[in-house]
Amino acid sequence: MTASTSTPYDILGAKQTDNDYQLRVAYYARIHEYKKDRLQNPSTRKYTPEKFRLVCRAYETLSDHDKRRKYDQHGEWINDIPLDKYTLQQLAAEP
Repeated sequence: MTASTSTPYDILGAKQTDNDYQLRVAYYARIHEYKKDRLQNPSTRKYTPEKFRLVCRAYETLSDHDKRRKYDQHGEWINDIPLDKYTLQQLAAEP
């Protein structure tokens, strides 16, 4: 899963027709896949922060109706993820 080849829908495992609730469910499911305690192998754990940020950026794009409409119309989304935008502590605090 890389930002250059994936769409926000692919990253979340969602469909373009999904409503807000379905997107939120897909987001939580994807986030829980990358939780640190689920990744026992240290070689995969080193990619966790980037995957977390990518999933969060995809959800941020699709959960905002204006950003989602722009993405659906033009296919462009901001996938450059500032390192301090989403910290693992913030993500771990999410339900």
